Amino acid sequence: MDLDVMEAIFERRSIRDFRDQPIRQDQVERMAEAASFAPSAHNGQPWEFIYVDDKEKLEIMHEGRRYANMLLQAPGAFVVCARFPDKAKAAEDQRVRYMCIQDTAAAVQNLLLAAHAMGLGACWIGDFDEAVLRQLFAIPQGYAPVAVIAVGYPKYTPEARPRRPVSDILHWGRF
Repeated sequence: MDLDVMEAIFERRSIRDFRDQPIRQDQVERMAEAASFAPSAHNGQPWEFIYVDDKEKLEIMHEGRRYANMLLQAPGAFVVCARFPDKAKAAEDQRVRYMCIQDTAAAVQNLLLAAHAMGLGACWIGDFDEAVLRQLFAIPQGYAPVAVIAVGYPKYTPEARPRRPVSDILHWGRF
């Protein structure tokens, strides 16, 4: 299914209820490929994607997480990691200073739009335990998980949620 990019942006929704239908390998690869076309500082491409379709691991990822219930239904999920530069041995609360977070967030948005364009649904989950993900997926030092994306065929498409009007968020020349 090919969608106009603006149509995809305006139609995409966070999907939290999935049908019990597996995702094909070529679909997983296409989403990762779309994600890899995101812009990145100095073309650093600091992202890594781990695709998980093991129900036991999805349950472990969900344990103790308040906002990750969709992992229990999703046929799969991506664990999206960012590679930090060697100089980024700063405290975790200082990581936002590094462009790799912004770069990886752009890759996640591409992945979400690609999923939607293929008739899949996805939900960006920020509620995860980094230590659990590191152990479960052998994430090496220098990399950190920054997002979990539940993916699958939607049971239904939710209605659009209200958005702030452009006149409230767009400033011309100054705030």
